[in-house]
Amino acid sequence: MNGISSGGFVGRAVGGLRELFERGTADTAAGEYVPVLVRRLFGDALGYDDTAYSQRDGWSEVRFVDEAGKPAVVLTASDAGEDVRLARRRAFRTAADEPSVRYLVATNRNQLVCFARCSPAHDDATTRDGVTARRLTEIDLRELVERSTGSSLAAALTPGQQLSIAKLTALRRDALGDAAEEP
Repeated sequence: MNGISSGGFVGRAVGGLRELFERGTADTAAGEYVPVLVRRLFGDALGYDDTAYSQRDGWSEVRFVDEAGKPAVVLTASDAGEDVRLARRRAFRTAADEPSVRYLVATNRNQLVCFARCSPAHDDATTRDGVTARRLTEIDLRELVERSTGSSLAAALTPGQQLSIAKLTALRRDALGDAAEEP
């Protein structure tokens, strides 16, 4: 699989995610871990600099803009000890106010779930708060980081884990200009 080496996208993403678990405890507040997630995953691996996003509500919400300056990705976060479904519900509510948002990301530090807006006719469509999206990927971040310690990523991660993190390349800032909505 392309990108499995430590220099590829998956390697850079996993390396960045490792820092999330080197800090804090099981009940780390969103305001403590989200800046690290934004800097290492969205900055280092996905190509967003500090002018391409804005944070709100003590880092529990981050909006990433495309090249035209419109919100294209919204990330909502709950504290590490909370259920990721809280952040997922907030992601849909936030996207309802931002019609240009193409991707909804929810996290509680241990898990990350990403949805892509789609047509209501899509087989995997979910509609909440007037926003229709399909699950793009779901990643158990803690397990991914724990498995990747001390050996090559190709040997340490299952093909499914590799694919789940590789799907995040759709969120790359340079890819947002080319993204067409999938039916």
